[in-house]
Amino acid sequence: MKFLFKLLVGLLIFVGLILFLFYKDAKMPIDDYNEVGAPTNMTEMISEQVDEFLDDSSKPLHIGFKQSNANNLIRNTLVDQMNGNTTDFAYVLNDSMYGFQGVWTKFEADKVFIESGVHLFVGPITYKTRIMLAFNITEDDGVIVLKLDKFNIGKLPLAWISGPASSLYKAISGQDISKLVNDSLGNIGTFDMKKRTLTVDLRDFIDAQIDDPQQKATLEAVLNIVYDNELIDIKAVDKSLGVDLNLNK
Repeated sequence: MKFLFKLLVGLLIFVGLILFLFYKDAKMPIDDYNEVGAPTNMTEMISEQVDEFLDDSSKPLHIGFKQSNANNLIRNTLVDQMNGNTTDFAYVLNDSMYGFQGVWTKFEADKVFIESGVHLFVGPITYKTRIMLAFNITEDDGVIVLKLDKFNIGKLPLAWISGPASSLYKAISGQDISKLVNDSLGNIGTFDMKKRTLTVDLRDFIDAQIDDPQQKATLEAVLNIVYDNELIDIKAVDKSLGVDLNLNK
C-alpha cells in the first residue's frame, strides 16, 4: 500500500512538472492582423515588387514581404484550409475543448521565428502551451535554407531532441508539427523536422506563386542571371524578410 501511494505521488509530481514546463502563453501578433492597406496574398505582393523594379531598374529587385504581410497570408491560408474563424483573431479554430491560435512568424536580423499556440479547456481552467521554432538563414544556389536553431515547447528547449519532442507535442495537442508548419507555408517552402530545415527554392516559389506569364518569364530570366553571377543577397531584418537581386552589381 505504501509503495502504491509513493508511486501515485511520484506520478502526480511528474505530470505536474511536465504541465508546468509545457505551460506558456503565446503572444499573437494582433497588430499585424489589424494592419490594413497591405497586400494579403503572395501574387499581389510579388506583382507590386516587380512593378517597382520595372519602374526603376537602377535599384535591386526585391522579392520578399513584411512580417505583417506574412502573418496575414499564413492566417488566411489556415482559415481557408480549416474552414476556421474569419473575424475572430483569438483562434483560427476552436470548440468547447480546445482553441488553436494559429501560426505566425517574426523576423529579426538573420533569424526567422515561427510560433504556434494552443489552449486546452478543462472546466474553468484554460491550459496554454506553444511551440516556437527559430531558424538561421543561409543560401545555396538559389535555395534558401533555414536551419533550426531553437525548438521550444512551452518553457522547455528541445532542439536537441526535436524528433521525440515533436511526437510528445502531437500526443498533448493533437497537432503534428511538420504538417502544421507545411500546411501554413502552402507553396512557400518545405519544412523537414528530421533534418531540422526549412527550404525555399526561388525557382519553385516563383513558378507556384506567379500567374502572369510575362511576369513569370521576366523573373525566371532575372534569376538565371543572378544564379550565374552570384548576385543574390538574402536579408532578414526587423519585421521584414526578403531577397535582393543585385542586377547592377
